[in-house]
Amino acid sequence: MFSRYIALLEKSPIKTKAASAVVLFSISDIIAQAYEYAEKDQTWSVQRNYFEDKPSGTKVRLTSGSNFDLVSGFYNDYSPRRTLRIAAFGCAITVWLHGWWGFLETFVEKRVISASLSHYKNAAVKVFFDQSIGAPIYNIGFFGSQAVLGGKTLYHACEDIIERVPPTLALHYCFWPWVHLINFSFFPLHSRILVQNTLLIGWMAFLSNREQNYNSVEEISTPEGVKEDA
Repeated sequence: MFSRYIALLEKSPIKTKAASAVVLFSISDIIAQAYEYAEKDQTWSVQRNYFEDKPSGTKVRLTSGSNFDLVSGFYNDYSPRRTLRIAAFGCAITVWLHGWWGFLETFVEKRVISASLSHYKNAAVKVFFDQSIGAPIYNIGFFGSQAVLGGKTLYHACEDIIERVPPTLALHYCFWPWVHLINFSFFPLHSRILVQNTLLIGWMAFLSNREQNYNSVEEISTPEGVKEDA
C-alpha cells in the first residue's frame, strides 16, 4: 500500500497529499467527538470510573446493552458538519504546506546557508523558519477557518484568533519543533507531509476538542435569548 501511495505521490503530489489529509483530519475529528461524547455521557462516565476505581485484578463486565447505547448515542450526537470543517481545513493547509515546505527546501539551501554545513544544521534552519512563520499561520488558519465556516463573522473570528492562538502555540512549541527536526532530518521532502499528518491525528483531535471547549464556554457565558449589556 505504501508503495502505491509513493507512486501516486510522484504522479499527482498535491492531489494525493490533499486526499490523504482529508482522510486523516476526518479521523482526528471523529476521535475528538467520540472522546467528548464519552466525557459527556453520564452512564459511560460512571461505567468508566467504576473500572478505574476497582482494585487491581478485579474484572468488571460491561454489558452489551451499555455498548450499544454508547454507540447509538454517539451516532445521534455526532456532527458531520464539524468533521467537514476540519477536513476542509486539512485539505487547504496541506496544499499550502506543499508549497511552503518546497519553498523552504530551495530557499534555505540556496539563499540562507552554505551547502558545506552539515545535514542536521540544514534541517535545523528549516525548522526554525517553519516554526517561526509556518506554525503561527497554521494555527491562525485553523481557528479562523473554524470560526468562519461555523457561521461567525470576521470580527468574531479575529477575536477567536487573538484569544486562542497564543496558548495553543505555547503547547505547539513543546512538541512540534522536535518532531519536525526528526522529520526534516530523516525523511525526504515528498514524505514529510504524510509523517506530519499521521501524527496530526492526535494533535488535531486535541485542537478540535479545544475549539469545541472554547465554543461550549461561549454558549454557557451567553445563554440563548439573553442579550449582553450595551
